[in-house]
Amino acid sequence: MSVAVDTALGARVRALRQRAGMSVAELARAAGVPEPALAALEGGERGLAVAELDALADALGVPAETLLTGEEPATPLFRNDGGDAEAAAAVAEMSAVIDDFFTFAAAVRR
Repeated sequence: MSVAVDTALGARVRALRQRAGMSVAELARAAGVPEPALAALEGGERGLAVAELDALADALGVPAETLLTGEEPATPLFRNDGGDAEAAAAVAEMSAVIDDFFTFAAAVRR
C-alpha cells in the first residue's frame, strides 16, 4: 500500500473539510474511510494511502493535488457551457468589442 507522508496533509484535509461544512464523521462516511483513521490523519498521527487520498479528494470536491500541495486549481475567467458554436459566437462578440474600443481610442486621439 502506498502512503503519502506529509505532516501538513492532515491540516489541509481538516481545513477543506471545515470549509465544506462537514464533520469528521460525514467526510469519513462520504469517502469510505474509517472515522478514527480520518481523525488520526487530521491529527498528524497517520499517513494516507493513495486510495484514501483519491476518495477524500472526491468527497471534498477537489483534485488530489490540492490535498498534497495545498494549491487550489485556478478558476477560469470564462466558461463555455455550450458547444463550439457558442464559443465562436462569444469570441466574435469579444473581438467586436475590442475592435470598437480601438476604433474609439483612435478617434479620441485625433
